[in-house]
Amino acid sequence: METFTHINQSDKMNWFSILKKRKWEGTLSEDKKKILERSPKMKIDIPKLSYPQEEKEIPSVIATMKKKRITPKQMKDSDLKPDVEMFKIVGEDKNNYMDFMKDINYYAMTLKMKYQRPRPHQISDKIKTTKTKTDDTPAFPSGHSMLAHGLERVLGKKYPDKKKELKEMADKISLSRIQMGSHYPSDIEAGKKLGYMIGDKYE
Repeated sequence: METFTHINQSDKMNWFSILKKRKWEGTLSEDKKKILERSPKMKIDIPKLSYPQEEKEIPSVIATMKKKRITPKQMKDSDLKPDVEMFKIVGEDKNNYMDFMKDINYYAMTLKMKYQRPRPHQISDKIKTTKTKTDDTPAFPSGHSMLAHGLERVLGKKYPDKKKELKEMADKISLSRIQMGSHYPSDIEAGKKLGYMIGDKYE
């Protein structure tokens, strides 16, 4: 059972509640395990990644959650079917891109298990997450962000007149993950960077 320790560093920081143990603890579902069992079609050299200490990003997560820039419906749609939200913009069948999306999921899950970063709500008891079934994995990097921005890049090459809409939707999907309390900003930035990298290699 995880235990919390409260650290009062200053008047501004006295709400911190951080875990003594900074590794994700959980069990992957069978569906998630299957993602790791496949071999990706695209071979990508992933650069070394890093992120700040979790407590340094907690204030940004809380601030984003308070602003509520994403509506509850948008959060739900982005949470459950981020790919559908992207394909709606171009009106194309997502099945044409299944190999690409499976590769994104493979690299996202592989990196999540490598870095084992705990979710924000595992670090601070001030964060109450929106109910979801998609945060049962480590936080870093954001798979939703990887997928959304990867599709932004791939679909944008085919539909240049839709680039702006695709970017806006990908950014919205990414922001929703912080607003839900499921991710830190650095999870999103890494996901975006990796999504673009993989999207650029897709032909």
